Amino acid sequence: MAEDGEFIPFKLGKPRFDQSTFYGRLRHYLDIVDPRTLFVTKGQLKEAVELLDNYKHGNLPSGVTNKQLWEAQKIKQAIIHPDTNEKIFMPFRMSGYIPFGTPIVVGLLLPNQTLISTVFWQWLNQSHNACVNYANRNATKPTPTSKFILGYLGAVGSAVSIAVGLNVMIQKANKFSPATRHLVQRFVPFPAVASANVCNVVLMRHIELDKGIDVLDADGKVVGSSRIAAQHALLETALTRIALPMPILVLPPFVMSFLEKTSLLRSHPRLLLPVHSLVCLAAFGLALPLAISLFPQMSENMDKSSSMRSLFSDHSRYVKSFQLFLDRSTEHQCMQEFINKELPDILSRIGNGNSSINVLGIGSGSGEVDLQMLRKVEEKHPEVHINNDIVEPSAEHVMLYKELVSRTPDLQKMSFKWNKMTSSEYEKQMKEENEKKKWDFIHMIQVLYYVESIEETIKFCHQHLEKNGKIVIILVSGNSGWASLWKKYGSRLPLNDICNYITSRDVKEAVDRMGLKCQHYDLPSIMDITECFIDGNEEGELLVDFLTETLHFCKTAPPSFKSELMEYLKQPDCSTRKDDKIVFNNTLGAIVVEPLF
Repeated sequence: MAEDGEFIPFKLGKPRFDQSTFYGRLRHYLDIVDPRTLFVTKGQLKEAVELLDNYKHGNLPSGVTNKQLWEAQKIKQAIIHPDTNEKIFMPFRMSGYIPFGTPIVVGLLLPNQTLISTVFWQWLNQSHNACVNYANRNATKPTPTSKFILGYLGAVGSAVSIAVGLNVMIQKANKFSPATRHLVQRFVPFPAVASANVCNVVLMRHIELDKGIDVLDADGKVVGSSRIAAQHALLETALTRIALPMPILVLPPFVMSFLEKTSLLRSHPRLLLPVHSLVCLAAFGLALPLAISLFPQMSENMDKSSSMRSLFSDHSRYVKSFQLFLDRSTEHQCMQEFINKELPDILSRIGNGNSSINVLGIGSGSGEVDLQMLRKVEEKHPEVHINNDIVEPSAEHVMLYKELVSRTPDLQKMSFKWNKMTSSEYEKQMKEENEKKKWDFIHMIQVLYYVESIEETIKFCHQHLEKNGKIVIILVSGNSGWASLWKKYGSRLPLNDICNYITSRDVKEAVDRMGLKCQHYDLPSIMDITECFIDGNEEGELLVDFLTETLHFCKTAPPSFKSELMEYLKQPDCSTRKDDKIVFNNTLGAIVVEPLF
């Protein structure tokens, strides 16, 4: 392959310029908004696509230079949507943003606006922005059309209301002279457009603040999800959306207020509009690449916790930390006490006198707790047969559950059906098959952290609950150390998409919102975390990983954050001191949901 000294070696799908520097990003975006790509012919586009395909499949003709490859990629990326492989309509391409957007900017900045013209230009500007956003959307993770409509309506509403409101206020400002009022009115479009841009970002992407965004390693692989990363991403996007219209809508009024006083424009007023248009075009052409170059598209170390990874990204370490947690805590003991003392009375009326009782376990794990509860069903209803349906997504846990059943005696009156799937997948299957099956006893033990929607999951279970049936939900209490830790530091920890910070208090509130009856039980539990505060203690570090749901927290957390969180773990909100030990409040909460009838 022939070399061209001005062009670095070609990398398919990668930027030509260094994205870690502002100058590199600026050169990159100057290529993206280059309006010359609007004039590329069908033949030139076809040649560029074929050249890149040949490179991808290793069939590149001899003599092709890096320059030709980079130019081909520039053409394809300017015209073809990367996800749909369809041509983007010319006015909505990034390379068409300046030439097609400049007339709108001119209209926004026209002097002596009326109410109707103000509303029209603000509406047209936001409509153009919405079309550009939709045409260049991420099609690999489709955004519902309703979300685009919501963002569009919010942007139009905020832009129009602010522009009209400011114009009315300026008109009523008696302290302004006519000249000052005329000058100030010229700057009204900027706050209107900037606020609309921020409103659009918030409405379109607010869910990321709760769910987090993907965090990638150096190889581009997803290692977890972070809400603090989402906060930074949305902040950077909002700042960019504020910075973008600033020079476009602030510089021209300044420049024109000066040029309008020159003898040329005083004597030739017909030149005002062409000059105004040229000034807007120059400001637009300069502002767009500068604004979108402010922040990297893929931020590295975007926050002090971004180097931390979710514990779920290393399954073997998660299993080790979970087992250590069980060894150090009284969680199983407190569940055992609840099962022995409270569950028999809860289950006393289930079954409706039928010859069989149907039980559904969601997230049953390896089955130890399941069998304990089934024994209590058997004790209260010794003459009936128990049909036990199990929903468990882990193949490993299903295998362990089956092995447990095979070696446990006296299970002749119990049948087991395992469904290796998530609760959401099971719900979907039931709905698709129009399954009307109902259960007398449904239990979800430490599982609601992992469902997509706790209300939808409870609703599904309640709809399939027999008369006199019971739903038992157990998870950490709202009065536990977990609740305090998550409330204070949850947003700074690398939350994984498969796990949410919820407590029995959240479940109780959800059940109340649904108008269902329930009973609540506290299950006192503790965990000795003294080892967590011994530097270099391997088991202590494992426990800290489990508490923070962070892989190697003690090694990857910034020192100040680590020190702050570790000190908080000692506080009464989380723990108590007993003799020379630090004991974490691991209290659980049990919610028993009743049928409506």
